[in-house]
Amino acid sequence: MAMIRNIKKLNARLLFTLIFMSNPTLGDSQPILAKIQMTINQQIVIIDLYDNSASREFLMILPLSLTFTDFAHSEKIAYLPKPLTTTDMANTLIKTGDFTYYAPWGNVALFYQGMGNHSQLYPLGTITKGKNILANLHSNFMATIEQINPK
Repeated sequence: MAMIRNIKKLNARLLFTLIFMSNPTLGDSQPILAKIQMTINQQIVIIDLYDNSASREFLMILPLSLTFTDFAHSEKIAYLPKPLTTTDMANTLIKTGDFTYYAPWGNVALFYQGMGNHSQLYPLGTITKGKNILANLHSNFMATIEQINPK
């Protein structure tokens, strides 16, 4: 029985790798719009924002303070004051370190563990520093988000 479970896990990993490697819209090859930082209890998380319509709208509402909660032991989520436009965006497979927008709920999500996929989950950027900070936060937290060196 354990051998069958291990084979299933291996097949799932192999399938993920094949999908990830064969899909040009996946990965970190998207153009970067800006760098933002989240300050959480005097700790800094750095995120590269992708250049897309939702990220541009998100950048326009910064600086912003949001309360984040844990969701499904894999992501930290916070609700935005207004919805973002996603009409020109494609969803993609989300992986650890991604900063996303979930349109049905109007929330941003930071994936600190695992991966996800949903037809209305859109990539806004990727965490370049501080993933471990998020994984070690076990309660709700307030974060201040601002652009680094705005033009």
